[in-house]
Amino acid sequence: MSVASYAQSSGDPTDEIARSHTENGGRYYQLRRYADAAREFQAAYELSRRPELLFNLARALENAQRDREALDAYERFAASGAPGIDPVDLRARVEALRARLAPAPVRATPPVTPRAPVAAAPAPSPLRVERPAAPRSLALPITLLSAGGALLVTGLALGLTVSSTHSDLEARCAGRVCDPVLQADADAGSTRALAGDVLGGVGLAAIAAGVIVLLLPRASADARAPRVGFGCAGGGCAGRVAVSF
Repeated sequence: MSVASYAQSSGDPTDEIARSHTENGGRYYQLRRYADAAREFQAAYELSRRPELLFNLARALENAQRDREALDAYERFAASGAPGIDPVDLRARVEALRARLAPAPVRATPPVTPRAPVAAAPAPSPLRVERPAAPRSLALPITLLSAGGALLVTGLALGLTVSSTHSDLEARCAGRVCDPVLQADADAGSTRALAGDVLGGVGLAAIAAGVIVLLLPRASADARAPRVGFGCAGGGCAGRVAVSF
């Protein structure tokens, strides 16, 4: 670093103060206290206006990493004629500072290519859950068969009783003319015969209905249940079973 020197004192108090600042700046520079050195060189230049002090100031500011102020000091030193400094070296320092101070180039953002929309996968069809078929109830056919069997047995029993009574009356009545005392027995026998026929017919109808319900498919057992009926007329009693197919 070139430090402005004062060969001899001019006796000017201002010049003496500038000399003191210059010497202090040189000592701070040697101690690498560059900010203090720059302060002393600036004070010396303001008092003496010696261009050499601008170079000293620029070097101290550059080492203090105050690049923009250092560049300004170098440019003012170059404008003053740059006495005692190689112009090539000065230009290299100025260009290095300008390069450091230049803004970083903005990196171009690559264009974003829009992605083709992805077709949505079709929703899976809902899983069908097969419900197990309800167990078939045998209560109705069993009831019909049981009731029908009981009625049929009761009707047959009455029929046997009536048959025995009728044979006895025939043996006791001559020429189909019965004693009035026996007429009550004959009427009671007719009543039992009628009841036996009714009970037997209903029993047979119930048994037939039970068999049909038992043999029908479960799905049609309810919708197509047989309808059982019976009735009596002047000519006798009869049972009826109606089944829908």
